[in-house]
Amino acid sequence: MTIQTPEEYLAEFIQYDSVKRYLRHLKKKSVKMERGSVPFDTLEHLKYALRHYTAFTGKNPDELIEAATSSIRRLGTTLEIDDELDSFWEATPTKTTAAVFFSFLKSFYRFNGVRLSAATPGTPKVRKSLIHLNNDMVRRICDVMPLQHASWFLSNNYMGLRLGGFRNLVVEDFHIENFEKNMPLYPVFVSKQVGGFFDYTSYIGYDAMTKLKTYIAREGFSKNDKLWDFNDNYLIKKFKAFAYQAGVIDASKGFGQQGEPLGMCMLGTHAQRRRRNTVQESVGTNRNWCDHLIGHVPKG
Repeated sequence: MTIQTPEEYLAEFIQYDSVKRYLRHLKKKSVKMERGSVPFDTLEHLKYALRHYTAFTGKNPDELIEAATSSIRRLGTTLEIDDELDSFWEATPTKTTAAVFFSFLKSFYRFNGVRLSAATPGTPKVRKSLIHLNNDMVRRICDVMPLQHASWFLSNNYMGLRLGGFRNLVVEDFHIENFEKNMPLYPVFVSKQVGGFFDYTSYIGYDAMTKLKTYIAREGFSKNDKLWDFNDNYLIKKFKAFAYQAGVIDASKGFGQQGEPLGMCMLGTHAQRRRRNTVQESVGTNRNWCDHLIGHVPKG
């Protein structure tokens, strides 16, 4: 299975001129500012923001822009559209998600010639209380995961990729011909389509390699197959469910359909990305290399 193009990723909306126009902007921004292709997590957020907002308003993307333009001509302000966007935010139960959608929708309007005055809502400030993964937590979570999930969890514990990019890795990226060798680390190719900024090489350890090797053999994947071709929300929910089973987080508000604890969770999949960077810095790695090895553009 090959990696999708941005157009394929947004297939349900790419028929609309307003979406084509916005995608052209995203591509230009990626080339100019990020020296890469549009990150898949950006496309994921855009797709879900449009899906939820078009369902909320009952208008397709082109109709949204047409209605906004008409409203501005009639009223001389963007107040009507601002109110509609605010109502959407208020009606979305998860405010962190709503704020992300809000930001993407504002930029969608802006790059179709409609500049809204509605302020993007802030997201909950929970960083000080976030749980930071340690070796014991990683081991306990991995112990309760079936092979399918343990293989991605342990691999990304080394790589620290964004989940939206990580699940687009294919078998060939892991250079499985090296799995027969006794090596301290095993290289993984991260393309700019996956990482979002540039091509680079990351690494996984022997323990991750052995789980991955067993998983690939069991499933009979070919070199172009995605290993974990799941929806982001599904992986996030399963991650939380296994973290609960491992005793890393609690479940004071009950459980969802995937067995995940409900309510605000102090442990997210981004914890693997933070852990990767923190471990690298703790052993004295140059800050530019820390950035590079998790796919950030080096700041120095």
